[in-house]
Order: sequence, then C-alpha cells, then structure tokens
Amino acid sequence: MVKKHFIYITIILLLWAALPLSSQTTGTTVRSSVDSSTAYVGQPVRYSIKISGAKKTERPELENFKGFRIQESGESSSVRAYSQNGRTTKVVISEYSWLLYPEHTGNLLIPALSLTIDGKSVRTAEGTLNVIEPAPLEGYHLFLESEGADVFPGLPVRISLKWLFSSQVSQPNFTLPFLEQDNLDVKSLPAPSGQNNDIYQFTIGDEIVFATQSAQMYEGKQYASLTIEWDAYPRETGTIELDPVILSFKRGVGQDGWGNVDYENAVIPSNRLSLQVMPLPEDLKNAPAGLLISKDKLDVQIELDQQRAYPGDPLTLKMKLTNLSQPDMTDFKGFQNFPELQEQFRIDGASLITYEEEDSLIIKQTVRVIDAETVSFPALSFLYYNQATGKTEVSRSEALDLEIVPIEPGSGMVINSRLGRNKTSVGEQESSIKLSLLHNESLKHLREPFFRSVPLVLFFIVPPLLYLLIVVILYLRSGNSTKFFLSLFQREDSYTQLKGKIRGLKSDYSLEKIRDFSEYLIQWIQTEYQLDHTSGLSGLYKTLISRGMAEKSADKLILLFEKMDEYCWSGVDELDVDSTAEFFELLSDLKPDDFYCKSGRKTS
Repeated sequence: MVKKHFIYITIILLLWAALPLSSQTTGTTVRSSVDSSTAYVGQPVRYSIKISGAKKTERPELENFKGFRIQESGESSSVRAYSQNGRTTKVVISEYSWLLYPEHTGNLLIPALSLTIDGKSVRTAEGTLNVIEPAPLEGYHLFLESEGADVFPGLPVRISLKWLFSSQVSQPNFTLPFLEQDNLDVKSLPAPSGQNNDIYQFTIGDEIVFATQSAQMYEGKQYASLTIEWDAYPRETGTIELDPVILSFKRGVGQDGWGNVDYENAVIPSNRLSLQVMPLPEDLKNAPAGLLISKDKLDVQIELDQQRAYPGDPLTLKMKLTNLSQPDMTDFKGFQNFPELQEQFRIDGASLITYEEEDSLIIKQTVRVIDAETVSFPALSFLYYNQATGKTEVSRSEALDLEIVPIEPGSGMVINSRLGRNKTSVGEQESSIKLSLLHNESLKHLREPFFRSVPLVLFFIVPPLLYLLIVVILYLRSGNSTKFFLSLFQREDSYTQLKGKIRGLKSDYSLEKIRDFSEYLIQWIQTEYQLDHTSGLSGLYKTLISRGMAEKSADKLILLFEKMDEYCWSGVDELDVDSTAEFFELLSDLKPDDFYCKSGRKTS
C-alpha cells in the first residue's frame, strides 16, 4: 500500500515539475493575416506575418503573389512576459507587414509561405482576397485622355491623367496599368516651368512624376484638379487599349472635436482609353522636315535677318509653323535636308533652335551662301499630315530676295569652299606682281657678270647680315645665353604647354573642364597673336590671317571654335558621346605648324 502511494506521489511531482517547462518551451508560432477580405482594384490591403517565440528572425520574401503589386510597409519587434506557477517567461514577437495592391478583379490567391525559423520549417496559412471594380464616387472624378486624333508608330502622343476632387484629400496612390504594356513605351515628363500653378511631385513605382494643380468647372460645379502627363510611343499599328487607372486616397469627411480633419479611405477608377495607331504614310517617311502633323492647313512663314551679305556671311533663318497639332512634340529635322538649299547654301546643323511662341513653333538656324550667283532664298516645300482631311498635303513658303555682294578683283577677298567664310589673302596679288618683276629682272642680270649685278649681290648678302645683327643685339640685351635662347623658343614652349593641357583634358574630361579649356584656348590665341578683341569668328579669322597664320591652319582653328561653341555653350547639361569624339578629333588635328613655322616665327 505504501509502495502504491509512493508511486502516485512521484507521478504528481513529475507533472508539477513539468508545468513550467512546458510554458517555457511553447515553441515558435507563425500567423499571417490581411486586414480585409474584400478590396477594390488598386486599393491596398495590409498583409502581415507575426512570428512569436523565435530566437532570430528576418523579413520573409513574398513569392508567387500573382496579381498584386507589393510594397514593404514596416516591421516591429516586442517582448511579452508570461508568469506561470511563479516563473516568468519572455517571448519575442516580430511582425512584418506589406501593402498588397490588387491589379485586377477576381478572387486573388494569397499563397502559403514556407519559412525556416531557428532551423525548423514553418508554413503560413493560405487565403483569398475578393477584388472588385471600384464604383464612381460623387464629387471625385478621374479622366484618362490623349491629345491628337491621329497616332503613328514611334511618334509621341501626349497622355494626361486628370483628377478632380471637391474636398480635402491626402495620400493618393495611383495604379497605372499602361506603364507595363508591351506595345507602348511611356516616358515621364520633367517638371513644368514658367507656370504660376502649383506643382506637386509623386512617386509611382520607380518613377517620379509631376502634377499641375488648377481649378476647373465640370458639370456646373467647380473642382480642384491635378493633372499628370506622359509621352507615349506606340510600338505597333492597330488598336492599343489602356485599362482604367485606379486611384486610392483618403478624403476629408468632417472634423473631430479638436478641429482636425477626419479622413476615410476612397477608391475611384478612370475611364478606359483606346489609341488607334495608323501606319505612317509612305510619302512622309522621308520628308526633309521630318513628320509634321497639322490640325488643319499648315501655315509656313520664313524670314532672314538680313537681305544683303557677302558670300560666306552667316545668316539667321527664322521659320514660324502655325496650326501644328502638338508644337512641343514636333521633331523638326533642320534645313540641311532640303534639296532646294544644298547647292547654294551651307547649313549649320548644330545651330538649330526650336521653341514655342503662343500656338506656333519657332525654328532658327544659321545658313551661309556658298554660291556667289545666288539672288534669292528659294521657296521650300513642306510635306505634312492634315488631320482635318486625313491626307498628306504640301505647304510652300515664299521665296525671299537676297543680294549677294560680289567680291571685287584686288580686294583680297576669296571664298573658302569648305567653310564658306570670307577670308583676306594678305598681299596675294601684290606679291605675285613683285615676284614676276623680280623673276624678269633676275633673268636680265643673269646674262651679265655676277659682280656687275649689284642689286643681285645686295639681295644675297644684306638679309643674312641684317639677321645676324639682330641676333647679336638680342643676345647683348638678354644678359645671358639662357634667357636669349628661351626668347627664341618661347612660342615653341608655349605650344608645349598647350599640348600638356590637351593631354590632361583627354585623360580626365567633363563638360565643365571642356568649357574651361575653351576659354583657355581663346586666351592663348589672343596672347600669341597679340589680339585685344575680336568681332566674332569671322573677325577672328580675318585677324589671324592678317597676323600671319596660314589659311588652312585658320580653317582648322575656327572649325574647332565653332564646335566648342556648339558643344559647350548651347544649353546642354551633360556629355554626348558623338559630340565628344568629334571635339577631340578636331583637337588632335591641330599641329605645331598650324601656329608657327620652324624658325619660331609665325607662319606666313
């Protein structure tokens, strides 16, 4: 009997001792949940995973969540203490959450996740989310629109999203299906400039977009509005369907007792948008001006900044295009492709400037006359697509009178056929006459004994003696031989410094350093050729020729200056690979002989 009681007492003691141990090793638990079983397309639901009792946890990866756009929301960690039978047990609770944005309607599966925690495999529960299409909400509207009735492959069409709201709103979240379409390439626009309206910035996915705020009347009521715009480039012909945009936000519905605005969640859809992408008309594919699309008849006006010029003088050509469908999206290719101009004019492609003026597109470009027989600027033909008629039509500009001042014989002006600039050939005709006379005189005296030809003797003897006298005077004035020889080779040393600048620029260049070098090169030329000022590239060219630089060398230098002016000061903010390569190619083409002859004097 005593033995049986002993056994019972032993079992009771063991069970009692085991009670705190069971509480202490309750194990790891994992629980997943969503804060709603029903949601609208684009309306976020919070998905959470809570892990209790684990020694170490990390944020799980969500896999196979099809039909959702996922955004990490947050995480937290806390410690809870449990007391049982006089013993306290601490349990660490970690919680991770995400926002799930449904992308389409239907019952979307929230899959089970297999997690490894403290070396053990744990699986979460599976669930479903019923996603429905949001209904219109009174006082709030969302419009998806496109500009222009005709759309062509590869050409931009402006897409706008306009949100009208009648109360205070916050935390807008846009679901934009068209950003992910394979048949459409969509690009965000930079922040609008030059407007008095307020500009707001949003982050949609990985993109930053800007919205313009304004006031607008709709169905007799006034709304505040936000408008976001994109440029979309269709990749194929046919019909492109853009699914509705879904906007979830918080709207103000009143105030609490402290005067703060109370908000509630709201979701609204936009309309569906269809783009009819037409094949590009064959005759527009190779149009000289590029593709021009006009709302109706295209009006073209052209003018020159001067009607009288010398061959090679730069003329500014200004053109105004009115009635374009979208002036800001028109990609004019420049005047260099017009066959009417190629024989008589040289077009500076880098000088092309376009800007909007009211509802017109203004285009400016520099042209130079290369044919001295030119008497007018010809009329130009512009192929364009007329949206009103649905046909390709032609608009013609008017011819402009142009007087080209001929270069008189003996004026020393010649035309460079490659660059088309006015150049002064210093003393060219006069020196030719002197050489001819000297040649005849030499033949005459060669028939006489050498010692009787006094002018010929003076010609061979006096210049060397005079040169030797100048060298001796320079040597005596220098004080030492080192200073004397440095003065002889000063310009060669200066060119060595210039080459060092060029090598340094090639090894480490940026847009700012290229600009600094352009200023350095201009100062270097002014110092070497004693130039106080110049009147543009044309004036600089003539001055360099008159100071002794060879015409071919001056051509190279002015061409480099033109490229530097285009590359460094045309409003660009970043380097262009092709322009950089062309710039360094021109720079490398400059040789010492382009600046000086072998004796150290300037070239003649």
